[in-house]
This record gives sequence, structure tokens and C-alpha cells, in this order.
Amino acid sequence: PPLSAWEQWRRDNFSAPELDNPAFSGATADADADGLTNALEFALGLDPRTPGTTGAPALTLDANRHLTLSFVRRALPEITYDVQASGDLQTWISLWSSTGAANTADPVTVTDDVALDATSRRFLRLAITTP
Repeated sequence: PPLSAWEQWRRDNFSAPELDNPAFSGATADADADGLTNALEFALGLDPRTPGTTGAPALTLDANRHLTLSFVRRALPEITYDVQASGDLQTWISLWSSTGAANTADPVTVTDDVALDATSRRFLRLAITTP
């Protein structure tokens, strides 16, 4: 049977011995020790062997003091992207959710609906689901 996009990406980026070591090539591993898991590097189209955060989700503050999260999603229907917000790091609500982009690389910017002036704390995160 054909390989999933995730398995093909793993085979393209890791040697056979590395593939046998989930602590190095698994979804939650960080092969290049840059703070981005392999699954996140896969979902964002990054190189898991090159350390760096260029291409990682970027958090900014707009002119109205709303947090925004920007990233590029890949054209793979098997990946679900979900931008979530929280005021306490316990309860998260989805602000935006989508499967892979229609194009090869689709830039996405999601703006929180709560201004920082209206609350003392606010957090955004990108949750991804891969096969």
C-alpha cells in the first residue's frame, strides 16, 4: 500500500536506523533540537534536520491589542490545524480550524477576538493533528 504523507516525509528525512528510533524520528521527537517537534516540522513543511525557528508559528500583537498567530499550512488533507486561545492555560477554545491548504503553501493569520486590554492574560497556540 502507498505510504501516508507522514511516513513518506519520515523516510525522506531520516535514515533506516533513525526510523527505528522513535525518540529521534517519532512525532513528538525533536531531531534537530530547535524546540519544534517532528510532527510540527512536518505540518509546517520545515526541515527536521536543520535547527532554527524560521517558519515556526509567529505570535504578534496588532494595532488593536489583539494577539495574532501566523503560520504556513501545507496542502495535505491529512493534517488538521487548530488555532486555540486561553486565558488560563487550562481551558482552550478553538478560534479557527482547517485541514490542509488548497495550495502548496497557504499563509494563515488568525486574530484573537479578545483584546489584551480586556483581560490580564491571553495565550494562543497552534494544535496540529497528523495521522
